[in-house]
Amino acid sequence: MSQPDNTWIGDQILSMVVEKEQSNVLKRLGLFCQAIVKSKSAVEKLVKKHAATLEALSLEILIPDPGSTPPNVSAQRNEYKSLLRILTGCPLLEEFSFHVEPVADEWPVADFDMNGREWIMRRVNNMITSHTGPEHDYFWGDGSETEDNEDDDS
Repeated sequence: MSQPDNTWIGDQILSMVVEKEQSNVLKRLGLFCQAIVKSKSAVEKLVKKHAATLEALSLEILIPDPGSTPPNVSAQRNEYKSLLRILTGCPLLEEFSFHVEPVADEWPVADFDMNGREWIMRRVNNMITSHTGPEHDYFWGDGSETEDNEDDDS
């Protein structure tokens, strides 16, 4: 469900839930929703609060159709760098699924599933420091890696 400005109605609900959430341990977090706009900082706050216990994070986010102009991939990727920085402080994170895509069939902002702390941290650190345009998609998409894969990031 969307409001007239294409903001997902659950965006406000998610922000409210995160503000009221009182648990001391969160091991798995999966969000499957339309664009996280108002609640992006709330999600960052939730992940930061539970960084010591978070073992798995899955984000699947659809960016609303902006009309005639496709979304700016670089700008969208830059918006998620603060969340990625928070993830570097999650010592138990073993599963990371990150899918951010426009509703229209455009270039994905992020699109991968990873297992294994070392692979995740290597990818996250590269995403934080890399350029963000579609021409630098290597770290932002098309990756299903596990700790058994060879190191192709060099």
